Amino acid sequence: MKENIQMFKEWYQLCKPKKTYWFFQFATVIVVSICLVCESMYVAKVTTSLAEGNFKMAIFCLTLGLCFVLLRQFSWILNYQNTYNLIGDIYKRLQKRIFYKIIHGKEKNFVHISKEKLINIFHSDAYDTAKFSDQICSRFRYLLSTLLTLGYVFTVSIPIGFVVLFVVLLNYKVLNWINTRISMAIKNVKEKVDSEFETFSEILSSKNMIDSYALTQKMEQEFSRKNEQFMKAQHKKIMANSMLENNFFGYYKSVIYLITLVLIYLLSSGNLTLTVYLIVVSYLTDSVTNSKDFMGVLTELKNAYVTCNRVNIILNFDEKQRIDFGTLQKDDVKGEIDFIHVSYDASQVDDFELNDLKDVNIHIKSNQTVLFHGAKNSGKRTIFYLLRRMITATEGEIYVDQFKICDYDEKNYRQNVNYLTTKPFFFHGSILRNMKLIDGNKEHIIDVLKQVGIYDYILSLPKGLRYEANALPKRELYLLSLARLLLMKNEILILYEFPNYLSAEDKREIKSILTKFHEKKTILLFSANDDISDIADSIFEVERGRVHLQK
Repeated sequence: MKENIQMFKEWYQLCKPKKTYWFFQFATVIVVSICLVCESMYVAKVTTSLAEGNFKMAIFCLTLGLCFVLLRQFSWILNYQNTYNLIGDIYKRLQKRIFYKIIHGKEKNFVHISKEKLINIFHSDAYDTAKFSDQICSRFRYLLSTLLTLGYVFTVSIPIGFVVLFVVLLNYKVLNWINTRISMAIKNVKEKVDSEFETFSEILSSKNMIDSYALTQKMEQEFSRKNEQFMKAQHKKIMANSMLENNFFGYYKSVIYLITLVLIYLLSSGNLTLTVYLIVVSYLTDSVTNSKDFMGVLTELKNAYVTCNRVNIILNFDEKQRIDFGTLQKDDVKGEIDFIHVSYDASQVDDFELNDLKDVNIHIKSNQTVLFHGAKNSGKRTIFYLLRRMITATEGEIYVDQFKICDYDEKNYRQNVNYLTTKPFFFHGSILRNMKLIDGNKEHIIDVLKQVGIYDYILSLPKGLRYEANALPKRELYLLSLARLLLMKNEILILYEFPNYLSAEDKREIKSILTKFHEKKTILLFSANDDISDIADSIFEVERGRVHLQK
């Protein structure tokens, strides 16, 4: 019992159902429970009234029974309508918290947990956790029905009432044991599903390597082993459910049979009336089945506890260093940049693998094209991340147009400073959809596609602008990303390295595109190579965390 109470507390702490929705849900099932008991009572009275020849009373009881049936059905309608509010409120709040943790969690959180498991948690587990708020209301009606039944049986016969109470308590012990086995089986199935998904994902992402290294047979065996583990887990779950549906059914039918024999003996000896017999037998069956149905809440509680713990895997993620933005909104950003005694101690932050910076003092005029040149691990990426505001300087300040970058509000800063990396990301969907996320004006989109020289290529594709963005070749995908960057109308453009898959001709074309914006935008280039130095107005050499002007 203590274990079940603790599991419920942990679930409630996570979900905290809205009280108005939850109260309404409980209220409707209480009405349902009362109606069911009254309905059974009046149906029994109809039978005894007919046996006594009191037909008016039989009709009256039958009518009352129908009224309780209609009231019960109306209560169910209200209950089902409120289910969306109750579950939906919890589910959406959990999803909001999960989304926040996914976006702001440290990268190390994702190292030892697969994307497939995260997806399962994000959807199925979050919903199952929220759903328990309704399940506990539905199960509560069985408890209430059992208590009402027991109360009525005690008013009819105290000894028989104690017999029914003993049966109900015995059911609790038996069902608790069965439901524990079921919940363990459910947990095992979820773990095997995660494992199967992970293996399948590995096969999808490395199918070419599998074929090249002749690993097909081994991977097939691994995949088959995971399939077999999943099926065995499902079989154990089915067998555990079978204990509830079949073994327990035989058990409680036997108990009812034995008690019914005692009631028949009492009836035959004149110690029990036919009316009492009919009521007790009916309510005895109801009390056993209701207690069985109520105890199903233990399976659902244990399942909710499992899903609750899985959801907490994400909610307990460590968060990245939060970088606060200010409130400054400046619409006329010119693009002048200053680093004043900027240093960065990489050992203090474990979010990224970066290098130290040491007392950087540089000035970049607005609308200049500047190259930060340096070998790998020289500190270029640290400067790149500082300008993106993914990290903050340990010492010193960075200014844009003589205002500290930490003073700008987040939206204003993102609108004026943006970047392009060697591995551009696009959402699933068409080229047009991805570009419309930045600017909904189709004419603007076409204009920037022409500027980067891929509009004619896109028109030649089967669906044109509705072609899947991620299906583009790497070169065109990079150019599309450059077009997206230009569509943002940033005043400061940052490009980190040219991808290795670009040919010398491609690089010349991109440099030609960038020269169109010379003296129109501040362009910052980061590269270990010298192949773009010819378009730079200034070159800063980055070496071992120090920066000095080379040109």
